[in-house]
Amino acid sequence: ADIEKLQELAQKTEQERMEKAARAKREEEEKARKHQEDRDRAQKVRIEKRQKEKLEAEQRRKEKEEAQKLKEQPRHEQATDAENDQATATNKKDTIRDLIQRAREVGKQRGQAVGAQTPLQDTESSSKDEAHEHGPFSAEPAAASIEY
Repeated sequence: ADIEKLQELAQKTEQERMEKAARAKREEEEKARKHQEDRDRAQKVRIEKRQKEKLEAEQRRKEKEEAQKLKEQPRHEQATDAENDQATATNKKDTIRDLIQRAREVGKQRGQAVGAQTPLQDTESSSKDEAHEHGPFSAEPAAASIEY
């Protein structure tokens, strides 16, 4: 009877030891899994950070190249849109002036004064009447009303 009790006790002890070992193994595996997940997460963050830094470095490099190109360009190629618009407007004004001048010269050759202003009268009342008579829709040549 004592031998049977000792065998039973030995079996229970062995079973408890095996259960304890299995539990310890599961806990160890869980720790290892969590540790691996943490490493994977950290690596992912490092990769993302590195990619972001590379993109920022590439952007800075492109900006430097663009700035260098602008420095190397001759000044006339760097004209801003406003400068270009101003130059275009000036050219148009010059062209209009040239056309008016040519028309006046041709008119003088033919004995006509193209674009000439009508002489003002001495009295104010007659000039006011004339202003009504020659309003924005007067028969005067269009060239006379262009302002510079």
